[in-house]
Amino acid sequence: MGPRHKVFGGPGAGAGMALGGTLSEWLTLALLALGPGLAAAVVWSPILAAGRLRALFRELPISGITPLNYLVAAMALSAPWVAGYGWALATVGGAPEAAQSGEPFWDVAVQLTGLYVVALPVAAGAGLPSLGVDWDPAGYESTTWVLLVAASAYYAAIYAVPAVLAGVLFSL
Repeated sequence: MGPRHKVFGGPGAGAGMALGGTLSEWLTLALLALGPGLAAAVVWSPILAAGRLRALFRELPISGITPLNYLVAAMALSAPWVAGYGWALATVGGAPEAAQSGEPFWDVAVQLTGLYVVALPVAAGAGLPSLGVDWDPAGYESTTWVLLVAASAYYAAIYAVPAVLAGVLFSL
């Protein structure tokens, strides 16, 4: 192992030692936190073919720049999934019976998919307009709601499918 940088807790780091870890550990943590969101943003990007969803991301009060709004939203939506995967891995690692069933991964997949398919459309179709963010040029008709549910289910599937597969692998 190479020498530790003073800021990250090597010899003579002083007050910087409170940060702990090497630069590579910090980069790994950043990659684990941001990587899944970036990957999901790429895989989820076909939803932007729908003009109504582009309008939603254009009107989000994040930056005023549609692609940046989309990227921030897609990455933020990944946080519960990353936490859920972390919980599942910690559960499987600490309980041999859980490791044999893969159940923690299935729990994450089912619970978060249900939450996303219900809560995201409601937040976008009712919550944002009630806060003054009027984004739907079609007036929030039934096809808007179908589009919101489909986009939410698609996003959830990006994470649910690997969670189910991980559950199967841990069950073997």
